[in-house]
Amino acid sequence: MKTNCWLILGAMLSTSLLAQQAANPAPSAPIETPAAAPAATLAPVTAKTNAPAAKTGKKKAIGFLQDYYFKKYGYSLGSQVYGMELSKDGSFVVIVDNGTFGGPGSSFGHPALTVVSIPAEERSEK
Repeated sequence: MKTNCWLILGAMLSTSLLAQQAANPAPSAPIETPAAAPAATLAPVTAKTNAPAAKTGKKKAIGFLQDYYFKKYGYSLGSQVYGMELSKDGSFVVIVDNGTFGGPGSSFGHPALTVVSIPAEERSEK
């Protein structure tokens, strides 16, 4: 019995070693390290990017909507803006808000979508 166990163990080890040698042959030649690339030179970039324009820190109102909507339609805008998106060319901004026809005390119940045109002289250059 001991002899059979040793024969089986020896057969398993030898086949395992042969399988590893067949599957993982030694490299034929050492891998060479590529030559170093030349140092990069930095040149000013003149291409247009999607980066926002430099901020000046100044803010300017282009419209006062609350009084206008209340006088014209009896609609009071809410105290929060839920979404705002500037058009690709910067000619208008779309505002999603919530308001009411109940007066300034309440500000929910009637969602509003407002499109505000931005005058050409107020648009930031891209």
